[in-house]
Amino acid sequence: MTVAGLPVVVNLGLTCYLEIGADGQVHVEAEQEITGTWSVRSDYTGGRGWSPVTDAADTKVSPVHVRVTGKAAVRAALGAEVSVGLYDTVGVEATVAPYLRAQADGELAVDLPGGKPQVKGGWALLGGVDLNGALTAHLKIFGTPIIEGKLPLPPFHREWPLLTGSLPSPAASKS
Repeated sequence: MTVAGLPVVVNLGLTCYLEIGADGQVHVEAEQEITGTWSVRSDYTGGRGWSPVTDAADTKVSPVHVRVTGKAAVRAALGAEVSVGLYDTVGVEATVAPYLRAQADGELAVDLPGGKPQVKGGWALLGGVDLNGALTAHLKIFGTPIIEGKLPLPPFHREWPLLTGSLPSPAASKS
């Protein structure tokens, strides 16, 4: 390209990539209570000898309470790395990565047997963009690098909710 009749050499590099990542965790708790009084003993009776006696009075067993919590996220980004240089000495390099991220978190609690499940939680679809860059400078003499340096620019990260909702609670069953 020429500027005011002088030749100007511009170097341009472009790399595109797709990045997919996921993470999550699940936590499970189960609880049951048994209360009461128990006794174990032996009684001696003349002529019959020792006889074992067990007694379990007022024993109460609670239903099993199960609680499952979890969260998960999936992110997909389509990125582009761009570098523009002047005479292959000074320039700017930048990475632009727009992305979509889906996330969900929730809790399921139920008392077994026969309890009605309780569901709480939500989900979201988010869109965003990450921008990173640097100013670059390097000096080569006969192809040998003499001075090289990068001055990082502050990163830019922005995210917007696209869709959100809550997890549906199971409908009561009709008997």
